[in-house]
Amino acid sequence: MRSILFIFTISLILRIINLLYIDPEIEKYITEDQFLYWDWSSAKAFTKQSILNVTSLLERMPGSFLFFQLAMLIVGKNLFAILVIQIILDSLNCVIISLIAREIKPSLFKFAGYLAACSPLMIIISSQILSDTLFFFFFLIFIYFYIYFLKKDRPLTLILSALFLGLSIYVRTVSFPLILGCALSILVVNIIRKRKITYKAVTNFFIFIAVSILPISERIYSNFKNYNYLGLTTQKGTHLVYWILPAVLDFSQPDAKIKYYDNLNKILEKKFDEKNPFIKSNVLADYGLKTLANFEPRAIFLAWSKGAFINMFSPSFLLDSRIRSLEHPSFYENNRNVSKWLKKIFFSEKYNHYKNILIFSFITTLLFFIMFIFGSILLYKHNTQFFMLSLFLFIYFLAIIGPVYSPKYIHPLMAIIILAEAFSLEIVFNYLFKKK
Repeated sequence: MRSILFIFTISLILRIINLLYIDPEIEKYITEDQFLYWDWSSAKAFTKQSILNVTSLLERMPGSFLFFQLAMLIVGKNLFAILVIQIILDSLNCVIISLIAREIKPSLFKFAGYLAACSPLMIIISSQILSDTLFFFFFLIFIYFYIYFLKKDRPLTLILSALFLGLSIYVRTVSFPLILGCALSILVVNIIRKRKITYKAVTNFFIFIAVSILPISERIYSNFKNYNYLGLTTQKGTHLVYWILPAVLDFSQPDAKIKYYDNLNKILEKKFDEKNPFIKSNVLADYGLKTLANFEPRAIFLAWSKGAFINMFSPSFLLDSRIRSLEHPSFYENNRNVSKWLKKIFFSEKYNHYKNILIFSFITTLLFFIMFIFGSILLYKHNTQFFMLSLFLFIYFLAIIGPVYSPKYIHPLMAIIILAEAFSLEIVFNYLFKKK
């Protein structure tokens, strides 16, 4: 218990220190997507008192907006105080990561906890008005109970893991496909252990699916009742045509890009039934998928590989608003061209401050990546079953994210990354301080 309190306290202190260096004025500190979360929460989104257009609310899941409304109810519209509530939640995330590590290897408990406490990515994201920290909280609890169930095979842990996976989907839909994937993995593990399909395994399969869907069942029912559609949000189409496809087009001929946007504009000019926003989303999604299917496999592979590489190696410091306020060229305005973007930074004196931070943060990122690779090998040797689960989650999230670039997109994978790094850190610690 002392170790848990110590990890929580260290995590909280580091995050509070970070908050002390921010400007708590809403108009100065909040940027981009954060405005949406702040404005919608202020307007009581997803409640009976909401003054927002119901159709626009279909773009997002309710979880994070209800969380920020609860925070506003407790402390008012005080940005600093609301962020304090969020960093308390993220400090709990650090504790949960250490508990997950303890389930894999007890000696990693403190190493994982300290790494999580000091994680720049977690610290920075917890100081932003976004859905990531709350999503991560539910997702980590899901992982913890899921591991516990695979080890002990207790019904309560199966129900809790499914419930918290469902709650994570109530915040962000990115984990929705994991319901079926995890239910199938439970079935497969049971078949491997028992060498046959048992009644209990089939029952666990359906229990996991049913409980996972429970937190989002009202949303599914409402969408089907009002729009005759079983989906959760209307983001699918816009995400595909405005984020995924443009990144793939970077590896295609220039005329393909012109043709793509011409056809997209023609589709947008058509009149859609405003009462059913899912129609527009589906039309855009169909166009995006058909376009994607016509690309050369090489272009798709390169786009996804570039996305995975940038998201893994992009320094998390670059997400910080104080660093982003430094003069630097826009990555997207340079057509997502890494080489062109870096040349502008390194060969222009006006970007010197940004360049120095970039170099320092990239070196630290590279160091931790080496620790992650080495630790992953140790994880595989120590616990092959959890390694395979981790590999599945890694492939899944990198595939879902695709060629959308930002270090924040590896945030759901931080528990796995930190666990692998903890294996490496333990080896280094034992070599330096333990007697042979």
